Amino acid sequence: MSEIEKLSKQLQKFMPLESCDAIANVIIDENVKLTITKNRKTKLGDYRAPNRLKAYHRISVNGDLNPYMFLLVLLHEFAHMHVWIKNKFRVKAHGHEWKHEYRKMYQDFAEYFPENVQQIIQTHFKNLKATTCNDPYLTKHLMHMDKSDVIQILHDLEAGDHFEIKGRQFEVLNKRRTRFLCKDLENKRNYLVSGSAVVTQLNK
Repeated sequence: MSEIEKLSKQLQKFMPLESCDAIANVIIDENVKLTITKNRKTKLGDYRAPNRLKAYHRISVNGDLNPYMFLLVLLHEFAHMHVWIKNKFRVKAHGHEWKHEYRKMYQDFAEYFPENVQQIIQTHFKNLKATTCNDPYLTKHLMHMDKSDVIQILHDLEAGDHFEIKGRQFEVLNKRRTRFLCKDLENKRNYLVSGSAVVTQLNK
């Protein structure tokens, strides 16, 4: 078994199975030491640049994250690594360079996220925070997912479907590109609801 195959097998416990070979390649090619840590309340991941004593990149990620959050945090830290390789310490840690690299890393690995999870991550990228755990939308809808969980968003539903959100029940009237026209089943009023809203579908 090759070094990549061994590492990929070890990673399968923490991230989507299909992504493990590609991630293992990055870790080995870029000379990264990846450490899986216990839960840290103040951060989900961390990047440390090489120095005179440790001539390799050091990345740590909390081991209690669901597979999709783990992969996203790892991509966040890979972006820091690429910024350091290109700029060393000459740019801000979460400046334009990092945002560009983070988005690029995500695009390279987007295929490993389910479509409805991609919708949630796209919302996250509209207003990037310095730390992933500071994004309340992402934290609420993605951080505590298990591998078997399915996130359902309004975009998945069809006209005529009923759904619940924040204790209120609606019917989908008209699907639009970003916001859907929906009728509140209690007060019969119509509202525009974001297609990326996480909902619970109800029986018709």
